Amino acid sequence: MNLKELVTRKFGKISIEHPQPYVVQVVLNNPDKGNRLDLEMATDLQELFDACSLIRTGELRCLILTGCGNVFSGGADLERRKDQADAAWISDHAPLEAVEDAMVNCPIPIVTSINGPAIGAGSELVLASDLAYAFEGAAFGFTEAAMGFIAGLGGQVNLARIVGPRRAFEMLLQSEPFDKTTYYPARTMLEWGMLNGVLPSRAALASEVSTIAMRIAHRGPVAVRCLKAAVRAAMDSEWKAATLRERELYKSTVATRDRHIGITWALTRKDQRPAAPVFSGC
Repeated sequence: MNLKELVTRKFGKISIEHPQPYVVQVVLNNPDKGNRLDLEMATDLQELFDACSLIRTGELRCLILTGCGNVFSGGADLERRKDQADAAWISDHAPLEAVEDAMVNCPIPIVTSINGPAIGAGSELVLASDLAYAFEGAAFGFTEAAMGFIAGLGGQVNLARIVGPRRAFEMLLQSEPFDKTTYYPARTMLEWGMLNGVLPSRAALASEVSTIAMRIAHRGPVAVRCLKAAVRAAMDSEWKAATLRERELYKSTVATRDRHIGITWALTRKDQRPAAPVFSGC
């Protein structure tokens, strides 16, 4: 595959732009659902990142990942998960795990341009990228534990490695579904090390990320690929083991009654549900 074939390829839930030489921008494009990550989008992303590995060195040098509209990603699309059997849930989740693997293994640097809220799986996409810049109004959070399960795309592992275990515990345990006051602002995430920079407007964000992408594009292409591989190798053995363990633990939470309780609560109309789910502990 060459770059021209990639940028003209049609996907269902992502769009591809070629704003500058050597740079491709990938746009999460599920606006009716807040750019939530569903099976189709996950498959699109995996195929896209895998395809980038096949492009000749030097032809593609930097990837930008952003969301359409004013949202980066509201997380995984849980609507189809209501009353879903455990085996079906786990089967549906496998393509989402493949996205994390594809991002980590992609030889091209991935810069996330976070133009709005990045919740749950949205935050996990940020963590799996190589550089991350956000609009000042962006917010971050992990609401999974409040619904009876855990983050399943490297949320615990990557967050703990980047911000440290105590801050990871706080962030993973304090965010509430549908409650923006419990999300974490971009400035906090910059202080904690999850972001490389915060910009005052979406226009300023786009301009800054464009400049950074072009700077990367003008580095030696072979050197950049080797650099990314070396940085990833520095944490590879421990990261792989921890990620596999996290995925096992994720599956164990899927098989609980609490997961069913939490999802049913989250997908029930606000005026017809209690303030919080009542978990059984099993």
